Amino acid sequence: MEAPSGPLTRGLAWFAVRFPFTLLGLMAIAIGVWVAVYLTVHPGLDPVSTGLAFATAIGAFLFGAYVLVRRLRRGPDNQ
Repeated sequence: MEAPSGPLTRGLAWFAVRFPFTLLGLMAIAIGVWVAVYLTVHPGLDPVSTGLAFATAIGAFLFGAYVLVRRLRRGPDNQ
């Protein structure tokens, strides 16, 4: 399978931008911390809201940990 080519793709080749997985990992951990702090500050939430927030925090921590551990073990330019 060949990469697409044409005037648009050649024009975009000037921008050397990679998807910022490390930044996504850090942001996911920050969101998990934010949700955890929110849960401790607002203990009066109903059980469904608390469960959804807890699941969001756990998911964010897991994703962030996966991204950051992968970055640390494989380096910045893994394939």
